[in-house]
Amino acid sequence: WELECEAIRRIRAIDPDRPIIATADGGTSPREYALAFMRPFPFKDVWYEIHFYSPLDYTHYQVIGRNIDISKATQTYPGISVFKGDSWNRAKLEAVFNQTKPFAEKYGARFFVGEFSVMRRMPGADRWLDDVCDISDKVSDFWT
Repeated sequence: WELECEAIRRIRAIDPDRPIIATADGGTSPREYALAFMRPFPFKDVWYEIHFYSPLDYTHYQVIGRNIDISKATQTYPGISVFKGDSWNRAKLEAVFNQTKPFAEKYGARFFVGEFSVMRRMPGADRWLDDVCDISDKVSDFWT
């Protein structure tokens, strides 16, 4: 947090008006913004970036370098995560995204969804992408 704060301070010394995109302290998932240790930056026009890869055992299924036991992975969307035993569908995705709401409401924070993806060969990947894009439209100021 201190390093990002100093970077923003230096940017503001040169350009006081340009929006700045920053990440959460310790990570960029919506969950990070729900944690008590996340503090807003004391500058105007700072937008907070979200990365979204939930459920990870589905979005990163068979990605090189991931130690995911494929026999226990969520292999379709919507579907059940065998790792956690919970159901993943649009409502669950919305619940994860909505973890940013208390932070946004308390601090007037704006959010940018900067990363999300799923392996295109995964069953239901098109539906997952449709749901994430639609939810991103509702809970963030913009996304890429």
